[in-house]
Amino acid sequence: MAIILNHRYLATWLQKGTLARLPVDGGQPRPILEDVYAADISRDGKEFAVVRSIANKQRLEFPIGKVLFETLGWINDMRISPDGTHIAFLEHTLAPDDQGRVVMIDMEGHSRVLTPIYSSSHGLAWTPDSKEIWHCESLQGEEGGLYGVNLAGQTRVILRSPIELQIQDISSSHMVLLESVRYEIEIGVKHPGDKTALALQGGITDLGGISPDGQQIVTSRFLGEDYKVFVRDTKGSAPVMLGEGFGSGITPDGKMVAAMRSSDPHKLMLYPTGAGDQRAIDLGDLNSASSSNENGVTFSTDGRSALLSAYNPQKEMRDYLIDMHTGRVTPATPAGSKDGKLSPDGTRVVTLNLATQKPVLVDVASGKTSDVPGLGDHDAVIGWSSDGRSLFVWDQELPVRLFAVDLATGRRQLVQSVEPTSTVGSMYARLVVSSDGKTVAYRLRRGLYAIYLADGLH
Repeated sequence: MAIILNHRYLATWLQKGTLARLPVDGGQPRPILEDVYAADISRDGKEFAVVRSIANKQRLEFPIGKVLFETLGWINDMRISPDGTHIAFLEHTLAPDDQGRVVMIDMEGHSRVLTPIYSSSHGLAWTPDSKEIWHCESLQGEEGGLYGVNLAGQTRVILRSPIELQIQDISSSHMVLLESVRYEIEIGVKHPGDKTALALQGGITDLGGISPDGQQIVTSRFLGEDYKVFVRDTKGSAPVMLGEGFGSGITPDGKMVAAMRSSDPHKLMLYPTGAGDQRAIDLGDLNSASSSNENGVTFSTDGRSALLSAYNPQKEMRDYLIDMHTGRVTPATPAGSKDGKLSPDGTRVVTLNLATQKPVLVDVASGKTSDVPGLGDHDAVIGWSSDGRSLFVWDQELPVRLFAVDLATGRRQLVQSVEPTSTVGSMYARLVVSSDGKTVAYRLRRGLYAIYLADGLH
């Protein structure tokens, strides 16, 4: 069988590890390939289908080395059909969101989209006759079910469920291996002097940003056909809905929240947190959908400049600087970079080099790129210190240990430790921090699973 060793969530739904082969009758696994996001093994046990990431694209290979499919999103639940003629998988067009659709591809690389995009998509298996693909989806937020789609794209309902399900396999006798999944989201805030974090209520909510003074956080929730963006104070009051889109940042004065709408990714929306007019900045032919995450939009301290990641028409990803007065948009980092964060004075960007998967510093005026000293292999850059001398980083382990890394010396200093109310079933966490490093907000997703063997499903 094929297994993944050293499995690790990448602080999102994305996960990877080392592909290995393990005899069914026992023994030690033999490592085959590192940095694999998803995999399956052929029925004869001789070949592997794998998903790997090259630059900013995930690609499906079968056998290893032969590229059949590429996407700017991400792929999971990849399965080779029992007759060996096709591979089915879930393609999520927006990384790292779990909105997804079923795609089928033949061994020559001809693909076909079989379903629309669902709000949440996890779990896929072929029927023994290779004529239908069963998959688990949520149609509206938390409403889930098991569906079947044939090779012509005709979909039917197999099972409605009040709980979230993930299908794992279907046996030759048509027994179905299912997991029930109960996800829990904990949004918490730890203020200066607090011994423990304050857990906030919010349901299935995403974290988008925090004000520099740590008094407000931005959250989003998928409702209907798009996200809705909210702002709330960090003392526990109820959130206030501002408008449509995924909230990805807040201006330094706390008066405007930046959001991206999936229905119109060529605009940056700015919603007032109090009374006032909303504003839309036209990004031209740039697609900013990739900035729908925490700290996806960052600002200089004076509020004159904003930074976000976007694709150009050539599908190149980089960070762009926006003049908040004129709306002018200019490239700030080289092609092949993402998730940039703007320094307080607006002169530098720390961004992720997609080819090396390592953070780098970019001088906006000259375009000169340099390495960031003092970072570990698993460090995630959370933001800049208010004086621009340090970066706040987190090694993505729980409990959280937030460090300040001096950009001149690489010296690390522990700033804060944050422990969620419980880490049982922890999948991944996301983090934002105030500019002084004293207030930390986090989003933790837990997955609590039960496994079932079901019959009578047709």
